[in-house]
Amino acid sequence: MLNISEALRAHARCKSRFVEQLRRPCRDPNYLNEFTPHRDCVLIRFIEENKGDPDLEPELSILRTAHATVHTVAIGLAQKYAAGQIVNLEAEFAPNANFGGASSSLVSAIWRLEKKLHSMAR
Repeated sequence: MLNISEALRAHARCKSRFVEQLRRPCRDPNYLNEFTPHRDCVLIRFIEENKGDPDLEPELSILRTAHATVHTVAIGLAQKYAAGQIVNLEAEFAPNANFGGASSSLVSAIWRLEKKLHSMAR
């Protein structure tokens, strides 16, 4: 079962890690790995554990897409930063920016899944 608080905290930690990485010099050849989804991610684990569940598949699909979009946008920002371009974190993480919008979509997908799980538990 997905713990909504744990999922939201995991997303917040991930965002913080992205910001931290985007503020550090990117001399490490594995720099972009910090922006890719990790197997220990609570969302990935939940998606994998429930893959194929017909009752959850619409919500899992939305969650999967939203999660991938967050990481795709983060990788794009990291590539831009690694190429020596300026990344304005405040602007990028604003609600109407690419990352901010992707993050909001992911949070919405988490809440949508929570609502579905709650309705199934009745």
